[in-house]
Amino acid sequence: MPLYMTFVSGLYPLRLLRVDENGQLLRDENGFCIRCKPGESGEIVRVYTTNTLPQI
Repeated sequence: MPLYMTFVSGLYPLRLLRVDENGQLLRDENGFCIRCKPGESGEIVRVYTTNTLPQI
């Protein structure tokens, strides 16, 4: 994960999530998406919360 993602995630609710070879999000045993570790490739997604929904 690039260093700038650390700073950007504080300003924007973005997450870098792991994907498989088909581009499907990988999930843990509880069904939650798995965040990428440093150096891994993944897919950037925006996290919507009750605080951000009125803005869209």
